[in-house]
Amino acid sequence: MNYKSHDIYFYLLLLLIFIFPQLNKVQAQMVNVKLFPPTANQLKQADLWRLQITNTGAVKAYRASLIMVELKEKTSGMQAMSKLGPVVISGSKSFSFNDFNTVDLTYHNTKLKEVYSRNMNAPDGNYTLCVYVKNEKGEIVASDCIDQTISTIISEDVTPHITVKLIQPPPNQLRATDIWRLNIFNPAKSVLEVTLHGTLEETNSGIVVEGYSNIIRLLPGSKTITYDDVKSGSVSFKSGKWRDAFLNTGNAPSG
Repeated sequence: MNYKSHDIYFYLLLLLIFIFPQLNKVQAQMVNVKLFPPTANQLKQADLWRLQITNTGAVKAYRASLIMVELKEKTSGMQAMSKLGPVVISGSKSFSFNDFNTVDLTYHNTKLKEVYSRNMNAPDGNYTLCVYVKNEKGEIVASDCIDQTISTIISEDVTPHITVKLIQPPPNQLRATDIWRLNIFNPAKSVLEVTLHGTLEETNSGIVVEGYSNIIRLLPGSKTITYDDVKSGSVSFKSGKWRDAFLNTGNAPSG
């Protein structure tokens, strides 16, 4: 009986010496992170970095070596990533886009970078947004993920769908203002937000000019779009000949 009692005391002593300090260490370094879901059918650049980190451990000022936010579209693989650190967390700390805007920001897809550079919504797709908090050893100590679907397609109960009709320019003329002259009809009973993507192709050369508008609000009914509606967007020339012609003469080159 005495030997068994000594064995019990011996094992209790081991627990006190080795296990309890490890539990206290884990408790001291405990943090939680939570992403705030964006509005339905919305995933703008500012929505990616709305999160809160809470220090729930015994250490009053927890030092996180890195906070990493990652956005990925499940089908196409469109991806954006941002990193911030080191950060000291005391109690709860909320983060916003302004906290990440000046740090390491990487886009692995030019389309995503382009729409976000113009403060637009993410392209249609099924996205996963995750945040990871790492300690000074590079280990992930907290994480959170949310799924968000973006769809700008009009629901099936709207008939007919949005219709677009280009307005024919005058003969022997194709100016920048002529490219963005069109009529759009919104059959819905509510305001819709759309973006326009226009391309100009030349026979045997393919796309020579490509442009994107910023968000345009469409009231129910018809709307005539002109160059003034889209000039705040972006345009890229795939051909130096076309760029020089538009800049120097205002008209397209012969062709």
